[in-house]
Amino acid sequence: MESLINAGALQHTSAQGLRATVVQYIREHPQVFADNVRHDCNETVRQYCGRMSRDGTDGDYVFLCAAALLFDWRVFVHFTGTRRFLVENDNPGSVSRDVHLRWTPGHYSVLTR
Repeated sequence: MESLINAGALQHTSAQGLRATVVQYIREHPQVFADNVRHDCNETVRQYCGRMSRDGTDGDYVFLCAAALLFDWRVFVHFTGTRRFLVENDNPGSVSRDVHLRWTPGHYSVLTR
């Protein structure tokens, strides 16, 4: 969560504030996330949001997608070597910033600001 805060100028100054905002966005748009939450996490959106609301719960692909949609980000997640994947919202013309994160098991860290 701190990685996403450090990635850009957000109105949030804490991981808890960012987490709460993204989880609320998912709660308000369950139809957008239901299939992925069910497939990736074997949970309902309500269960997922309850789990993701707890401090210390690692963010995941669904969470990154929600943040990309909510903040109009294009998120690049880099792995060891040259592999990476892109999380992009459905309106590429509205992208407010590119966020580059490095993923190591259990943790995302910011590559650029």
